[in-house]
Amino acid sequence: MKKFAQVIPLIMLILVGCGRSPDFHAQNVVTTATSELTYMPTLNVSQTPTSTVSPTNTAIVLPTLDEREKEEYILSQLVDNGGCDLPCWWGITPGKSLWSDVSVYFADLGFKSSQRQDTSKFDMGGFALFSIKTYTRVAYHVESNVIQNISISVGGSLEPENFQNVYKYYSPDEILTNYGQPSRILLEIPSYGYGDRVAYGFSLFYDHLGFLIFYSGVAQRSDPVRICPSFVYDHLIGGMNLYLQSPGNSSSLEALSGGVVRGKTIEEATGKSVSEYYYEFRSNPANLCFTTSASLWP
Repeated sequence: MKKFAQVIPLIMLILVGCGRSPDFHAQNVVTTATSELTYMPTLNVSQTPTSTVSPTNTAIVLPTLDEREKEEYILSQLVDNGGCDLPCWWGITPGKSLWSDVSVYFADLGFKSSQRQDTSKFDMGGFALFSIKTYTRVAYHVESNVIQNISISVGGSLEPENFQNVYKYYSPDEILTNYGQPSRILLEIPSYGYGDRVAYGFSLFYDHLGFLIFYSGVAQRSDPVRICPSFVYDHLIGGMNLYLQSPGNSSSLEALSGGVVRGKTIEEATGKSVSEYYYEFRSNPANLCFTTSASLWP
């Protein structure tokens, strides 16, 4: 754990602007004949014009990163979500950012994308942190060159403590603290498990902001089942999925998850309302834990 805590300050010395991502908003695209279109660099390296957009518009392309530099870049973005609030993801805002800008920027860094056959969805790879066995997949849904929503899947169950350390910004503890009371909370305990453990899914909805985070974890098999969906008090959360869209998007966040997110409401599972659960957490972060009757689940 300590070595990863030590990596972040080093990264911040290497990266420009405290690791901030470019702002890929559609309205920020420069189209006048006398201005320059520049992809802002993340690494502090020299830049060389490599292509011409028009007779007077020059695009400055970033150098491709090697594997070590990719990890440094990813870690820097994870510190504070690239300096923007969800549903923005590393400077990319659903409903505003242009896919042409985003795909070119990440391709220049060495992150390649591919379009799913007969769909308007693009998968982008290369975000794995092999040093801590954490694997990430990012998918973009694009319409008329505008990114409509973003899905991020992170698997870190092989080294859950290291995964939680690096993805701390997205932990239930930090999300509840930084974004306030969720609009909804869902819990699922599926029928499968192993030995004295059961799997669970815990989902925080922020419908009014346009994002949902699903956490997958493991709890002790008992009756009632005690669950602590916290990066601080329980190191058995080993993965998460984020679903991001514009707050003005009429699609449901459950539909965006493609069936991954389901279950019972926090009221059905625990007898507590969302506001009661949130108030207890704010009074004492240890109250993120709760119990649910085993008879409610298959």
